[in-house]
Amino acid sequence: AMTDKNDKTPYIFLIADVHRQIATSFAGAGDLDVTRMQAKVLLSIWRNEGPTQKQVATRLDMQCISISRLVDDLEVKGMVVRKPDPDDRRKNRLYITEETKPLIASIRAQLDDITESLLAPLNPDEREMLRTLLVKIIA
Repeated sequence: AMTDKNDKTPYIFLIADVHRQIATSFAGAGDLDVTRMQAKVLLSIWRNEGPTQKQVATRLDMQCISISRLVDDLEVKGMVVRKPDPDDRRKNRLYITEETKPLIASIRAQLDDITESLLAPLNPDEREMLRTLLVKIIA
């Protein structure tokens, strides 16, 4: 339901509504064979080729155990490989498999579409302001 402009809905609920809208859009755009969380992990690894699980966990603000489970699932699907760190054999580094690169492109295209429809009501200046404010909030 759209929010009345004069409505004094708490900010936190508005932010949660935006989050829910994004989650629903992502789920609805389906056929990618990955969950939203798996997609987040894939993109994090793709952006910083060869991170450790701990680095991915820190970046996504998640528990190492959760990342470990997600990586296990992605490894079973043949989307991610763990390779020993050449400098420290106790650590593994994570890599996207070659076959998964087209999937990454699809996920990114889907996220662009979702972003575009979400931000459709905003003009370029408003979009830039929103980005600035969001970065300020999460900094």
